[in-house]
Amino acid sequence: MKLHVLKPEMILYAAYANMVYLVVYLAEIYLSFFVAGAFTAPIQALEIILSIIIYTGWIEVGRKFRNQLMQNVSMVAVWLVPIAGILSVALGFLGPLPTPFIVVWSLAMGLILIVFGFSMLRLKRRFANLAKATGWVDIVAGFCILSVMLMPIALVLMLPMIILETLVLLRAYKKVRKK
Repeated sequence: MKLHVLKPEMILYAAYANMVYLVVYLAEIYLSFFVAGAFTAPIQALEIILSIIIYTGWIEVGRKFRNQLMQNVSMVAVWLVPIAGILSVALGFLGPLPTPFIVVWSLAMGLILIVFGFSMLRLKRRFANLAKATGWVDIVAGFCILSVMLMPIALVLMLPMIILETLVLLRAYKKVRKK
């Protein structure tokens, strides 16, 4: 499926969305852990919207730098992440999330992050150590999510992962603008 409406500016929008996502993620973590009975559905809804923008930016990065793996995994994520997020919010209204949902979500998100990490490693020729570090953080976080038991480690890894991914997006935009 070709997305002809994408433009290089989408990479910049994705970087901005990633910065906002970091703040929103920290707010959700704070509310979830430190405010008993916090209503996080609006925050999760914002995360879903930001994720769509971010993964659309990664589709454009994959297209501009001829990284088909990045395009494909981002295309899957641009659909799967919002669906999982909407289900999470909807099921959250019914009480604690059911175990099968958590397991399926962990498998899907963990695999997406691992594959995305490998696609990031393919950018190391253009972005050197930044792409390498980002790719490995994505892969490790993906394995932590896959294991479910190591999910707290993945939550901590999200912070450097978001920052590194933002830096890659900003550099990608800068390189695309030079061309």
